[in-house]
Amino acid sequence: MQIEPAMFQQLLAIEGAQAAAPAPPADQSRRLAVVFALLVPRDEINLLFIRRADLGDPWSGQIAFPGGHVESTDADPLATGYRELAEEVGIRPDAVTCLGDLGHFPTQTTRVLVRAFVGLWDGRQAAQADAAEVAGICEVPVSHLLDHHRREGFDVLPVEQIGRRLVYPLTPSALAAIAKPDATIWGVTARILHHLLGLIAKLPPGKDEG
Repeated sequence: MQIEPAMFQQLLAIEGAQAAAPAPPADQSRRLAVVFALLVPRDEINLLFIRRADLGDPWSGQIAFPGGHVESTDADPLATGYRELAEEVGIRPDAVTCLGDLGHFPTQTTRVLVRAFVGLWDGRQAAQADAAEVAGICEVPVSHLLDHHRREGFDVLPVEQIGRRLVYPLTPSALAAIAKPDATIWGVTARILHHLLGLIAKLPPGKDEG
């Protein structure tokens, strides 16, 4: 499938994506982290994911969007997202257009609040994993994820009702790229993806999609 950036930005504005996603909790003790869901225009639109390195923390080995904790030197959360892209996967800020804010997503096992942005990466220069933080990088077609989203009935259910079933599979090529054949997308990344796919599903079909 294809995604028209201007149309997606308009949809974010109309839907009020941040209000539709989990809002920041009243409890301000959670540490803030920021991730970028990067759309990549290839023959079709892909999403970029990383496999986190094994650092002995709760996120070790997980499939995630690139990102990390907000630092005191960051001007704002969006600046955190751009900094983390450069540090973790070697993607320059000038190669990414931020399309919008997807909102705040509390983790369920740690006291971390994840703010997610969606961006369009031109994909011209290969991503480079920082071996200290990232064990692998892969891209997955949005159409593959959206097919699973609809087939499992995720498109008609809130995440609270889906529960532990909220898991998205990777493609064989993505599994090969990250060298982890049993990897899936779950946890807070799956909840962010559920919200993002719900927005994408509202876009009108492209010219080549009927």
